Amino acid sequence: MTILYAQTRPNPVRFWLLWVLLALAGVSLPTAAQAQCPAIDKATVSGCYYANGQSLATVSVQISWGSVNAGTGNITVTLFRGSAPVGTPRIITPGAISVAYSSLPNYTGTQTIVSPQVVAFEVPANGAALTLSVARQGCPTITNTQPIAAPTACAPTNCPTNALGGTVYYDFDANGQKAVSETVGVPNVSVTAYPKTGAPLTATTDAFGQFSLSVPPAAYPVRLEYTQIPKFLSGGRSGPNGSGSRTTVQFLNAPTCQANLGVLNQNEYCDANPLVLTPCYVHGDPTVAGTSGTDAAIVGMPYNSTGRTPVAKTFMVQNSSVGSTWAAAYNKTTKRLYTSAVVRRHAGLGPLGLGGVYQIDLTNPSAPVTTNFLDVVNDLGINVGTIPSNAARGLVGDKAAKSNDPVSLSAVGKIGIGGMDFSDDNKSLYFVNIFDNKVYEIDMEDYNLGGPKPTAANVQSYPIPDPGCVGGTRRSWALKAYRGQVYVGVICDGSTSTKSNLYSYVYQLDPTTGTWNQIFSIPMTYPKGPGSAGATLNNSITGWYTWTDDFATLLSGFGTTPTYPHPIFSDIEFDVDGSMVLAFIDRSSMQSSNAQYGPTGTTLYSAFASGDILRAFSSNGTYILENNSKAGPSTGYGPGNNQGPGFGEFYDDNMLQVDDPRILFHAENAVGGLALRPGSGEVVTNAMDPLNPLNAADIDKVYVSGGMRYLSNSTGALNRAYIVYQTTNAGVVLNPGTAGKAAGLGDVELACAQAQYIELGNRLWKDANRNGVQDADEQPLAGVQMQLYKGPTLVASTTTTA
Repeated sequence: MTILYAQTRPNPVRFWLLWVLLALAGVSLPTAAQAQCPAIDKATVSGCYYANGQSLATVSVQISWGSVNAGTGNITVTLFRGSAPVGTPRIITPGAISVAYSSLPNYTGTQTIVSPQVVAFEVPANGAALTLSVARQGCPTITNTQPIAAPTACAPTNCPTNALGGTVYYDFDANGQKAVSETVGVPNVSVTAYPKTGAPLTATTDAFGQFSLSVPPAAYPVRLEYTQIPKFLSGGRSGPNGSGSRTTVQFLNAPTCQANLGVLNQNEYCDANPLVLTPCYVHGDPTVAGTSGTDAAIVGMPYNSTGRTPVAKTFMVQNSSVGSTWAAAYNKTTKRLYTSAVVRRHAGLGPLGLGGVYQIDLTNPSAPVTTNFLDVVNDLGINVGTIPSNAARGLVGDKAAKSNDPVSLSAVGKIGIGGMDFSDDNKSLYFVNIFDNKVYEIDMEDYNLGGPKPTAANVQSYPIPDPGCVGGTRRSWALKAYRGQVYVGVICDGSTSTKSNLYSYVYQLDPTTGTWNQIFSIPMTYPKGPGSAGATLNNSITGWYTWTDDFATLLSGFGTTPTYPHPIFSDIEFDVDGSMVLAFIDRSSMQSSNAQYGPTGTTLYSAFASGDILRAFSSNGTYILENNSKAGPSTGYGPGNNQGPGFGEFYDDNMLQVDDPRILFHAENAVGGLALRPGSGEVVTNAMDPLNPLNAADIDKVYVSGGMRYLSNSTGALNRAYIVYQTTNAGVVLNPGTAGKAAGLGDVELACAQAQYIELGNRLWKDANRNGVQDADEQPLAGVQMQLYKGPTLVASTTTTA
């Protein structure tokens, strides 16, 4: 539930213009200091969640104030239940503040806290009325003008001793076992017990997928049936039969609370060790002879990879075949990977140019076959913008050569193709055209079955909504297809104003109706750590900045290291509980690279990637941004570490020294791509310097590299990591042409297999009353041999059990 109190993005320019006009008209006005007085933009209350034996909810509050930040003190936000405060008040200190990222003396920096900010409170889910109070010195205290109420309690259904109960759950790995990580239940499934005597008893699974029935002991045995299972789950039937999940008809001789049923969404199934696929960026022009074209541009590694030397790759696609790409979408039905062109400074486009979509057949992963699939410009008539040729950009075939490539500085994130994904049934390929802010849907059904390539007649488009950006421009990129809907990430870049107008939005598209719905928004003013830590100068380059195309601004006064993080909303993944994981590219890390020229001259510059990963908890369709490392029932990696919304962060995107975690090299090392294997309990993200050095002597073994991190979705902790490329080691160049600490990798995709199971079974019993119904007290017939024939051929045989 979201309650709005004012416009979501207060516009200080309009405020002051109104102030001047009213003053000229002789209207009595408050002092100028009143412009700094806080306002409640919106209050969002999550649905109920259950943690530590309590029904809880989160109240998220967005507070804004005027454009002047100093001189009137802190803003205090208090939440009351009746007259009693809920928890401790939240304090917002506008303006420049000093923060520490470590107990070491040289890890202190400055953050500038600007309007708006988001704070959050965890409250009991008991239906109580709540009141907000927001106070600042010299300002009237304000309260919410519309009622706020906590949701009602949601304790899981209790299954007492001698009852009959269980859980209907997502069996993500399709093995008939309820794994520790398979905690997501399926609500609203009807469960009916047909006892030996007495009337049938029916229950409905709760929000956790749990149910309980009171069956008298004398009424056993019982036939238990599950119905009204959503069709997208195993076609409305059970998943594979196993010891932790029987079928939709079960026979039980005694009370139990383990009458479980596993169901499976085929589109969310993934095997335990799929290939991890990602584009790699190579300097130079791949379309002419030279080392740029022969280097790897797409790579695949086993999911369970780990290590501090570049991992052995299952396959590599040469740069000459595809050039610089970002998006990756895998069709598990046809085993084909699709990737699309992207503008990345110093890295040339492939043979299809800016509108290129390439197909990689992974039927045999050790020998992939790459083809030019579509040029969306010439084949489909879609305008994605224009950019000069690789040669005109100053790129040559030698990957070690330096280039100025000035035209790409402003083109990054403004032209070409952004995110791309397949629909659940793999019949539609969606992509974002970041030039015209539209989602395009390509009908792939006939092509998947061996038909011709799609044409313009197979394409439809959906204009992405404009959130009404103030002082900047709308930029679209992220795309995720999920359970029949398409989700798109949009950012207001604040390029002509201040970071107070820097916002991100998630829009949901229903392709069947073409309708859009804004489901989430984030002010990008939240505290964020420095990309590179340790030196005092670095530690003050914090937070997100507004978009810029000025190279001098990217330097931020930090020598020859472009360090000016400004966000591209690049990727969206959905966790198994419906929560969103959101990724952001640091655009400056795509506008720069490693040991490359500026737009003019021959000075060498090497950039840092300083992206970010955020978690938005979902409950009953409401999304709540993580706050001080808390996301719904889960507490993440870094409470109070000054690196995220509410001065803490959920996911560990820090590079630190293992034997002394106080030594922090990078506080934000995310690059902007995500993948999530349902049931794994973790999210995969690409990262700059992904491995933490064991000690000071180990730094050169892992430094100036790019690779993957696996982060826990329940604690945010780093599970493991590995290096995909390392540019230099102790100053020695290992892989010339790679991007070093800048954005060196594109999107992350998993080549998941299809769940392969076909089960035929039932119960052989003595129908004592000859009515064709499997009555609970009718005896099974054990030891009978069953044979399955296809025509005259015996296919399989088995013997009935007890």
